[in-house]
Amino acid sequence: PSMITLRTGESRENVVMGVHNPDDSINWISVNSKAIFKDGKIEFVIVSFTDITKLDRIEKELTKSTDFLESALRSVELGIWNWDIVTGHVDWSDGVHKIFGIDKDAFNGTYEQYLSLLNEEDRLNVIEKISKALGDPDGDYYV
Repeated sequence: PSMITLRTGESRENVVMGVHNPDDSINWISVNSKAIFKDGKIEFVIVSFTDITKLDRIEKELTKSTDFLESALRSVELGIWNWDIVTGHVDWSDGVHKIFGIDKDAFNGTYEQYLSLLNEEDRLNVIEKISKALGDPDGDYYV
């Protein structure tokens, strides 16, 4: 990246490179480079390096774990959902869309729409359980 910036004057950001160690392991780095100009010419190039080896390993483990979870959910025909109580936005896994028989484009991602899909008895039970979990036994604040 530094040589490209030196040659072209164009900044380079987050270029991932592997650095081989004497023990044959690889450290992954993110490289940024920026040209500093004086009188219209490149005077020098500033380069920064960030070791992202651990981040790369963690991302690979997360991807593997996520793939495993998605496979498990598909095999037992279950789904998971996440509700951000601050914004009211609900995210569903593919399994939940399948369970409710709703196309992804037909779900607007709100807690209210989720509740509207439940039969009355289940809806009241969900409201009660969530309200208690959130510390509002009457359920008035969250619904």
